Formats: sequence, structure tokens, C-alpha cells
Amino acid sequence: MGETFKNSEARIIVENLVTCIKKNVDYLSEVDGKIADGDHGINMQKGFTITGQRIEGKSMGFSEAMNVLGDVLISEIGGSMGPIYGSYFMEIGDGCAAGEDVTKADYLAGYENALEV
Repeated sequence: MGETFKNSEARIIVENLVTCIKKNVDYLSEVDGKIADGDHGINMQKGFTITGQRIEGKSMGFSEAMNVLGDVLISEIGGSMGPIYGSYFMEIGDGCAAGEDVTKADYLAGYENALEV
């Protein structure tokens, strides 16, 4: 990865996250089942699938797509996962929203803010 990427062209990152979660739903639930109720993969799949539907065919960049993901997780998935992951993705989206190009520093600022939430 270079030093920057175009915010407007990077929605694909969120789309790839959606694909990855959907492919690993069983594994995520299996791991969760060892310490909890085993529904983590199902909840992640639900939230990421809804996000995929909301961003599909839309003209939006990375930061906006990350905020859609965060909002869906917080408002529509709930549990402990929704607020934790939702806040994380929204902070990253907010940290990368300032300009046309997203720099490593932008992403890092969003990540650091997410850790503080």
C-alpha cells in the first residue's frame, strides 16, 4: 500500500470486509461458542450484509462507507458487538473524512480515536 489512497475510490475496502465476514461466519461463531453463546458470526454477518446492501451501487467513498458500517452495527445489531465494533468503524471513517486523499496519519488518527472510545 502506498502512502495515500483516494477516499472516493476506496469503498472497495468496506466491500471486502463484508465479503470476508460472510465467508467466515461459521468460524466466528465457532470461536465465540468456546467462550460465549456462539452467535458472534451470525450477528457480524447480519450487520455486514445490511451494510453491503446499503452501500451497493452508491457513490460514496471509504470514510462514508465506514460510517454506514458503524451506524448499522450500533443501531441495528446491538448487543455488546454493535457498539464496540460500530464505534470503531465510525471513528476510522471520521478520521479519514477530511480530504480527498487518505493518508497513513489520517487512518492512524481514526484508529487511535477508536481505541479511546
